[in-house]
Amino acid sequence: MAQEANLNLELLKWVQKTLKEHGNANPSYLEWLFKNDPELPQSLSTLRYNPALRIMLELAILNITSRVITTNIEPIALRLEAKCGPTYIGFEWAIRRTLEYLQDRGSASVSDLTRDLRGDVLWIVRNLYWWYGGSSIDDATKLAESAIPRLVKCVASELAGEGLVRLEGNNVILT
Repeated sequence: MAQEANLNLELLKWVQKTLKEHGNANPSYLEWLFKNDPELPQSLSTLRYNPALRIMLELAILNITSRVITTNIEPIALRLEAKCGPTYIGFEWAIRRTLEYLQDRGSASVSDLTRDLRGDVLWIVRNLYWWYGGSSIDDATKLAESAIPRLVKCVASELAGEGLVRLEGNNVILT
């Protein structure tokens, strides 16, 4: 138990250091960095080929980056599923990242949200196209790039409907 706690703490430290260096919280990117890090501490090297690595990294990212969000976002994510996509996968992540972004800045234009959250939501949209659209991963990535603004607008619209943000033209303002 103590050994597992130490391993989790060490993983958190690695993720924290990597986020500071690279500024990208995309789980796919962090997984690639983790597997290819020549300076990875010996104690973490056993995780390189662990099938749960991606989930462990996502939890570490959430632990480090999440702020206190008291709203139950599950109903919002379910509405987004019905309105904007074929599956629930990733909508909670997109909602959390959007709210965190707005907590840091207060407001942003949809184009700023699209640009700045691109790395956080690209993996969601790309995987949706890949898994459910039958596209190759390259085609899915191209489709995802063009779909990110739609996802950001959908998330902002649902958050506005929930009263968490206010939409003024192309601007999203935290309430």
